[in-house]
Amino acid sequence: MKEFLDNREDFLIERRVDLTSDLYNSRDRLESIFDILKNRSVEIDSSIEFLEENIDDVELAIRNISKSLKDKISHITTSVVHIGKLKLSYPAISKEGDIKLVDLTSGSYNDMAYSHTDSGLIMETVNITTFMEQ
Repeated sequence: MKEFLDNREDFLIERRVDLTSDLYNSRDRLESIFDILKNRSVEIDSSIEFLEENIDDVELAIRNISKSLKDKISHITTSVVHIGKLKLSYPAISKEGDIKLVDLTSGSYNDMAYSHTDSGLIMETVNITTFMEQ
């Protein structure tokens, strides 16, 4: 991050203004390009000062988002394992598609109302089956 902040002027000139691509740049056009660069650099400087002052908070927020995403991935992985074990334990529902995820965020499902605290995804068997006897 520090390296990017130190090299931001070079980035602006190299990426935003490609003077070599057009051999017919007029003086007015060049002046307007440099005016735009000057204005953007002032905006960037204030943004960078804000970032430098709040870099710890930004990094903490990034870590929290990363942790939250890892937790969600872990939850999905656990659900997949659970569905796999459920299908192995009960052969009658082992056909593909017999178990589905139900979205409760709409507030109701199957003529039953759910509260906002219940909203989310649940697992449900698609049809009621008699389990195989061994």
